[in-house]
Amino acid sequence: MRNNLSRSIVLLVVCLLVQAQTQRAEIVVMTSGTFTAAHLELAQEFERSSMTKVSTATTSMGVGADSIPSRLKRGDAADVVIVNADALAALITDGLVLANSRTDLARSRMGVAVRSGARKPDISSVDALTRALVEAKSVALSSSVSGDYFTKELFPRLGIAEQMAAKTRRSGNERVGALIARGDAEMGVQQMSELLPEKGIDVVGPLPPRFSASRCLPPVWRRARNTRTRHAHTFDILHPPPRRRPSPGPDSNAERR
Repeated sequence: MRNNLSRSIVLLVVCLLVQAQTQRAEIVVMTSGTFTAAHLELAQEFERSSMTKVSTATTSMGVGADSIPSRLKRGDAADVVIVNADALAALITDGLVLANSRTDLARSRMGVAVRSGARKPDISSVDALTRALVEAKSVALSSSVSGDYFTKELFPRLGIAEQMAAKTRRSGNERVGALIARGDAEMGVQQMSELLPEKGIDVVGPLPPRFSASRCLPPVWRRARNTRTRHAHTFDILHPPPRRRPSPGPDSNAERR
């Protein structure tokens, strides 16, 4: 009986070890809408190359209780947080993320979109953009940082804040593109990376460079350093090193001559 008991214990230990070795690691990601399309595509590559499961807790900055800051403050699980630089600064100040884990991913330009098939306004210059905004019957804006940029900075700078107030539609927990596609707004403005994947709309193009308000997107780690080290490969997938230019060939100088 002792031999049988010993064999049972050994078998149980072996089974537990095998289970531990085959169990996939997991990281939980919270990302704002700006990086959602890229994140969902890159996450698949990361899962294949690292044997680590990527769980996406949210794909929107959100508002109110559903916003990323609110989720973090109440203790919702998250390993990696991807938001714009302004929002990140607030998260660092509140001690919700690791400040020294910041890695800039990309810069996202603002753009304009209309419903599919609708006339595309001229936004090629500051004057043309101003005219397009004033002539639009309704304009959809994000309920997060990019929308605040328009209502608090751009519209006042263009001198059209009062004219825009009555016809501005904030998107709430939806994408700006969703409001345009439904016909709830004639025109919408948001990061190009959020507009391009949306169905039912036509992207007019980016804003004039003067007002494009390019947003930096840095991801940060939220949990302890051991988690950060174990999943450091995540940032390698999201932000690969720049490609090296090929070195000039032996005849390059002769060609220049």
